Amino acid sequence: MAAYNCFMAVLIMITYLLGIMLPAAVILYPKVERRSLSMRLAAYFVCGNTLASNLVFVLVFFHILYTPVLWIALIAITVVLSFKTRRIPLKNLPVIIINFFIALLGNDLGGAFAARQFFGRLGRGFAAVGRWIRKYLLRHILETILALLFLALCVYVYQQGLISSFGYHASDVPVHNYWINEMILHQRPFVAGLYPFGYHTVIAYQYLLFHIPIMDTLSFFNYVILAFISFFLVALGKKLTRSLFLGYMPPFIYFGAKALYVNCINRYTAPLPQEFGLIFTFAGILFAIDYFRKNKKEKSLARQDEWLFAFSVSMCLSHLYTGIILFAACICIAISRLFVFVRPSYFLPIVRSAVIGIAIAAWGIGIGALMGIPLQGSANWARQVTEQSISTESYSDQTEAVGSSSTTSSGHTSSASEPVKEERPSIREKISQTIDTISDSIASNVFYSTMKYNTSKKLALYIIYAYVFFFIFSFLLRIRSMDYGRNLLFVTLFGMCLLVMFSALILGLRLIIDMDRAKEFFVIWTCLAIPVMADSVITFVVGFKRRTQTVILDVISAAALCFTGYYAVRNDLIREPVPYIQMEKNGAIISLTNILKNNRNHTYTVVSANDELHMMETQGYHVEIDELLRKIEHYNIDTSFTIPTAKVYFFIEKRPLSYYDSDFEGEGKGVNVSGASQNLPQKGGLYIYMGDNRYIEMSRMYYFAQELMRRFPEHTHVYYEDRDFECICLDQDMNSPMNLAFDYGYNK
Repeated sequence: MAAYNCFMAVLIMITYLLGIMLPAAVILYPKVERRSLSMRLAAYFVCGNTLASNLVFVLVFFHILYTPVLWIALIAITVVLSFKTRRIPLKNLPVIIINFFIALLGNDLGGAFAARQFFGRLGRGFAAVGRWIRKYLLRHILETILALLFLALCVYVYQQGLISSFGYHASDVPVHNYWINEMILHQRPFVAGLYPFGYHTVIAYQYLLFHIPIMDTLSFFNYVILAFISFFLVALGKKLTRSLFLGYMPPFIYFGAKALYVNCINRYTAPLPQEFGLIFTFAGILFAIDYFRKNKKEKSLARQDEWLFAFSVSMCLSHLYTGIILFAACICIAISRLFVFVRPSYFLPIVRSAVIGIAIAAWGIGIGALMGIPLQGSANWARQVTEQSISTESYSDQTEAVGSSSTTSSGHTSSASEPVKEERPSIREKISQTIDTISDSIASNVFYSTMKYNTSKKLALYIIYAYVFFFIFSFLLRIRSMDYGRNLLFVTLFGMCLLVMFSALILGLRLIIDMDRAKEFFVIWTCLAIPVMADSVITFVVGFKRRTQTVILDVISAAALCFTGYYAVRNDLIREPVPYIQMEKNGAIISLTNILKNNRNHTYTVVSANDELHMMETQGYHVEIDELLRKIEHYNIDTSFTIPTAKVYFFIEKRPLSYYDSDFEGEGKGVNVSGASQNLPQKGGLYIYMGDNRYIEMSRMYYFAQELMRRFPEHTHVYYEDRDFECICLDQDMNSPMNLAFDYGYNK
């Protein structure tokens, strides 16, 4: 299974590049060929996802979201836009197609010869791409080594999800699976209410193009997110630094530093919309910064940045929180370039781009709103977060009321009835108290779990002081380079903005984003800011205008990178593998994978807890354990419960999971008579599969399966079994299904 998982992770990455990046590359290459490789890849990524998401939305609203229609629409759009970008008149397209078929069917050009010509050109094209890749890798050998080292780091940190923990690793992934299935099966995009669907439309697009099971895509799509988060961290680091190598440090710090709390990166164990939207936040920042670097002679590049920024905004809004973060980043960019931003030639186009991006993101939701569809639950929850009342005291060491007596400064004792003049803290004391409060919060939430509190408190103070110092230093840096100083000003200003969001409650401010997510954004931005700050100091001292100065800058940055890596390895500062929250038993995933592979569609039923429902509903049927047990509870001679499929698979956890309930005291306890003897849980929803309720359900199911095998030994067999899990298979005649309502000892 581990080998299969590794293969699927690689396959999903390849199909994503082919389905998303390749059409965008075919369309955009003539326009962006003058840009650097990182900027070209960023453009392909943003445009490819925008095209995929909006194409799926259009087709689903017309109820024609099917594989042939999607392929035809994608090819047609790619061809038409490619003609546009290459300035080939569209009227030539029918002529080219007709001439091709005439030549193909003519006597002078047979089908076999045409095939040889086509595949020969295709082979030569792949050979040219291979030569270019080898040439690029040799030319950038050190950067290639860094990329391979980072790949090794990611495999090490996230290895458990590939080799020892199968299935989904977040409780809301089955919900996203359900929404995607409804879009594909029933052409219903908002089955649970209005929600930004950029993430879901991209997954649906991938499935319809290549028909890789959604179960597998959602199990391993987090590695695609991980790869592009890292890519944009590097692209943004390279954009904000002058040295050759310091721009590669942000992902190494973020994913590899042991000092950081593991919760800062454990969300990447599952493919979630927030992390997918975060990629486009970085893309929007990247193109906004690039836009302000353009001068009057580069109008075409500025126009490209405007559209790429608009597409980034539209896809960033696929999750509410990443849209808030991008909005805050844009404000900081505008402040850092205030005298440029207010010029009409810069201000009007970038604002227009933002409006276009919001319109692209909102048109689908707008149609849903016009149809009367209410907001989805999590969207309401996000609104409620911002409406929290502030009850926390701003300062913990304010002067308390005096007791029955107190001593004055002159040594006299005053009674409680006498008014005591309260001393208000000075501005300096207030600043000191605020810094101390914020540093406590950083130490407790970012560092505290992996080191001594005093050490983490010092690191937290260093971070705060670094942001303040380099904020001031950015104005001095403008002497060397105005644009470079503006970049550093933006980095520090945005970092402090995220710090305020993260510490809003303890500062007595209203929340605009919940603290956990603000913390994650603050940590990842700080990992980007550290090498930018280091680069600014080196650049200020060495300079960067002459070639010798540039070489010295690169040498120092390479030495700093090597020393950092050596120091981290020598002092055991490399992060340990991330622990995974297991939402399903490995045996369940192994069994379900084999069932999907070895059975024809819709000829079988899986009886299990809730998670498998949406993982296989496109190919088979599902019955929940609780439904079966309640149907045959208090049975009598007239009770009947049948499942009319040729095969029925019963999933039983012999050691029930602690499903989304870390306080479950029965973790690791096997099913037994005591659990089966208890009444079925009365709570609905997920609660019937949490804690003791899951223990009762699985105990009941275990003894049901044992009785089933005793009654029908010729029709049942063990399909899979290990220490924690068992799958029983029932073979039956579809025209005469067996009655499953019988006495298994605990349902009278």
